[in-house]
Order: sequence, then C-alpha cells, then structure tokens
Amino acid sequence: MEGITTSDLLGWTATCMTILFFSNGYMEIQKMNNPEEFALLPYASMFLQSLAWLLYGTINPLGPNSSMILTNAVGLLLASYYLVFLYKKFGSYIPSLLSNIVWTLAAGTVVLFWAMLLPLGPYTSHTALG
Repeated sequence: MEGITTSDLLGWTATCMTILFFSNGYMEIQKMNNPEEFALLPYASMFLQSLAWLLYGTINPLGPNSSMILTNAVGLLLASYYLVFLYKKFGSYIPSLLSNIVWTLAAGTVVLFWAMLLPLGPYTSHTALG
C-alpha cells in the first residue's frame, strides 16, 4: 500500500478549502434583503466552471482525479441550489431572472453534451476540453 504523497495532501487540502469557499454563498444570499444587492453572474459562473472542471477531472488520461471530481461535484450541487434559492427569493422582483437561469443551464447542458459526445480518445478529449 502506498503512502500519502505531497500531491495527494495538497489536492485534498485544496478540495476542503474550495468546499468551504463554495458553502459561503448561502450565507451571502441570506444577508441580501432586496434585489438591488443581487447579482446572478457569480452563481452562474460558479455553476458553469464547476461543470467544466468536473468534466475535465473525469476524462483525465491518467485516470479520474478524485479530489477535482469531489470539489466540483459539490460546487455544481451548491451552485444549482443557489440558483433555485435565488429564484425563490428574488424571482418575483426580477422578471428576467428565470430566463437568465435558463440560459445558464442551457449553456451548461451544451458543454456537458459536447464533452460527452466527443468521439475522441481520452487524451484528445482531455486536450479539447482543457
């Protein structure tokens, strides 16, 4: 059985810190009292970047990167939750909010299907997605 390498330790430390960073969004949303304080871009960006990095970590030619997969799976789940929570909290005040969220989800779906349907081997897929 192999021991824990410095690379493993660094990867899992980064994973824990990123999960803590992602979990801060809920507290920030709770503090918002009116729609003027709200911006969709950080949460939409979080959703899309988590999806892209999750895909990147799963098609690694050296094998899936478990710390990258865990970090970004948590990020994707939290970003999805934040988008739903934001819509419930501010949807009635911002008529365009639902369409913006739908566009974000559509962009994520396109990236997901593009990565899934690439008829390439793992090395080429990893290069194309990365």
